[in-house]
Amino acid sequence: MAASSARKRARAAKNTQPPPQKADFGPILSRVSVETVADPSNPLMTIRRAAVVPPYVAWWKRGGIDDAERAAAAEYADLWGSSRASAPTADYSGGVRYSVPQGRDHYSAARVDAATKLERANVVIGEDGARLLVGYLCHEWPLRALSKVRRERVSDTPVAIRVALGLLVRHWGMYL
Repeated sequence: MAASSARKRARAAKNTQPPPQKADFGPILSRVSVETVADPSNPLMTIRRAAVVPPYVAWWKRGGIDDAERAAAAEYADLWGSSRASAPTADYSGGVRYSVPQGRDHYSAARVDAATKLERANVVIGEDGARLLVGYLCHEWPLRALSKVRRERVSDTPVAIRVALGLLVRHWGMYL
């Protein structure tokens, strides 16, 4: 009798395991945009294309920033990416190491120009504004994480981002 009750308990424990969970794709799924566009290879056909929308574009679509601020955000993110463009190599100590291709010990002119323009922009917006824009535009940190690092209310962080973007709009003359 004891053996059958032990089997029943084992069978009951096996049947009470939770069902498999759906995959959680996190916040990136909310930033995916699907649109229908003309097929470049056949203009008579249409295709559906999915793309990950940067946070500043989603903010612009919600009406949080205007066209000029969106253009400044895109320009800043592009400059930041261009000034750091290099082929990453594996670094087994936990980080990513960037290397210069063999035989070349100089940077491209485009990379130097991007770094120069980015440095001028960082002088205009200040060290705090530069850290804020790099975190939000380039690393795509959520506003809550940025406000925690800055030790301020979550509602104050978008205001600081808009101020920095406004300074960039005025510096680059992007009045649209």
